Amino acid sequence: MERANQLNVNEAGFYIPHHAVMWKFRIVFNASARTTTVVSLKEVQLVGTTIQEPLLNIIYRFRRFRIALSPMLRRCFDRRESPTDDITIYRLTTLTYGTAAVPTTRSAQSTNAHTTTTRWSLTVNKSIAARDAILSSFYVDDFPTSCDTEENATELAANVISLLSEGHFRLRKWNSSSGEIIARLIGNRSSNVEMTIETPTATVLGLRWDAAADELFFKVDLKENIGFLTKRRVLSDVAKLFDPTGILALVVTGKIFIQRLWAAGLSWDEPLPDELQTTWVAFYSELD
Repeated sequence: MERANQLNVNEAGFYIPHHAVMWKFRIVFNASARTTTVVSLKEVQLVGTTIQEPLLNIIYRFRRFRIALSPMLRRCFDRRESPTDDITIYRLTTLTYGTAAVPTTRSAQSTNAHTTTTRWSLTVNKSIAARDAILSSFYVDDFPTSCDTEENATELAANVISLLSEGHFRLRKWNSSSGEIIARLIGNRSSNVEMTIETPTATVLGLRWDAAADELFFKVDLKENIGFLTKRRVLSDVAKLFDPTGILALVVTGKIFIQRLWAAGLSWDEPLPDELQTTWVAFYSELD
């Protein structure tokens, strides 16, 4: 984003309401908020079509070969201000999540494709595998992929880094199921060095990944005290059971229960009837 001046009365613009999420601090923009025109930014945008690969395809590709790689595109927000400063207006110059056009205009996806295809003719020494991986394995800013050998993984990583640098994109937070690959990527080029993966538990496409064991697993933080049960609370708990692969049959059970809440005509914050509370408590207590 960049500093901007106050909009004048004849200039089209939209001030997006936002708030801070304090855990893992970040800003959340609300493009659905309606203005004095009774219209929101989200309502006036064209949705378009999704241009990225289906999530499940990317997960399967990530699990296809023996050596797994999972870096992210770098995103920088360097501006700092003091709470005592005057309120400053900024203009967003990058893709804003929460808007209707995001599925089509994901900056990481569309720009990577553009960079790769337009610069390909100028980088003939880069491997075809790197080009194809960029076009097929990115999901927003995640780049999970896999190779059959350490040598191929090292070559792919180097070529992908080189191609993306043409568009001034930087990959960071490299992780791999191979300590040897990690050693090479952080600058130790000796093929004999095997590094210990110090933080094996990572997140890949919303799933937990134990890089040392190279296994995907599920983990849900459950509260011991269920507390006040409402449709909103149940929906929040079921949403924590993220399973794009369809391995966890219990996710279906949770979604069917949500259908029962809708069929019962309950409002978002209305207490659940005794029968539904009993059913949910029994299901919830078995999740761990």
